[in-house]
Amino acid sequence: MQYQAVLANYLYNKNVDVFFVVGIPLVALIAMSVVLWRPELFGLLFLLDLNLLGYHHVISTFTRFQLNKENSSLNKWLLLYSPPLILLTLFAAANVGGAAIIVTVYLHWQWWHYTRQSEGMAKIYTIKTQSQAAGNPLENRITFYLIPVATFLSMSARGPHEFLFNPVYVLPMPTQAANVLLALALLLFVKWFFQQTRAVIRKQMAPLLYLYYLSHYVVYVLAYYLVEDINIGWLMINIWHNLQYITFVWVCNVRQYGQENAGLASFKAWICKPSNWFIYFSSCFLLTYLVYGGVDNTVNWLMQSSTLPIAVIIYQAINFHHYVVDTFIWKIRKPSVQQAVGI
Repeated sequence: MQYQAVLANYLYNKNVDVFFVVGIPLVALIAMSVVLWRPELFGLLFLLDLNLLGYHHVISTFTRFQLNKENSSLNKWLLLYSPPLILLTLFAAANVGGAAIIVTVYLHWQWWHYTRQSEGMAKIYTIKTQSQAAGNPLENRITFYLIPVATFLSMSARGPHEFLFNPVYVLPMPTQAANVLLALALLLFVKWFFQQTRAVIRKQMAPLLYLYYLSHYVVYVLAYYLVEDINIGWLMINIWHNLQYITFVWVCNVRQYGQENAGLASFKAWICKPSNWFIYFSSCFLLTYLVYGGVDNTVNWLMQSSTLPIAVIIYQAINFHHYVVDTFIWKIRKPSVQQAVGI
């Protein structure tokens, strides 16, 4: 069966989707290349990533909350109960193992979070383009996950002791075992590549879906295997993830709230109109500045009277809360998510 390349099959439209699938990985690749060329620029790009993308992508999460009776119990748990629980847990962890234990959890949880988001996007493009990967579905899914697993464990086998200016622990992975996993992942990828390339040529698989899968594999191979510096690899995959998330949330908000037939007469409906994209992003950046400005001031105040790694505790508490929230609000089977992505 041949796929149908019509407007409804795009996540948003041709230009946005090409940027999403091709442009975003290229931005991440350029940033990584700049730091590999000039390592002294890592600090600058790190700060730009945090302030322009990282903080903003966390704030974007909260534009997706629907304040109605149907979601009230879940919202109450996510917004009121889980933040202090996560914060107290990290304070306890820091008392036991210092910053290292928190940074270690972040290194591994963010890898899982990014991989799950990527699989979600692959599923959405599979549905939207009315096509799917050729070959055995289980084998394709194993390939999709095995490459992130094998590359991440290859990074672990190198045994880095520091990550983002803090001590870190990695899984005790023998180099030979990591190489076996990489070899297996390569074999599965080669098989996948020839199957999918043939499917695209025969117009059985949409090029957008094909390119998305390829970008997924390229990002993980570069971030965790080919780039030996764990911080530079993280910078690349973090930019990819953040920019992808920000764009996807905007698309969902426009589709769900900003269309003329949405039936909403509110500020949210107005700001989510496609023509108001500049106001939308400016408002998000302003909100990000206000929220994280308050967080920065709180961190600086607490650091004056504590020997604990306050900055690591608070900023990672925000990250971990974001991971928990995403687990609940982005399930494709939810009607609100289906409406947002147009499936």
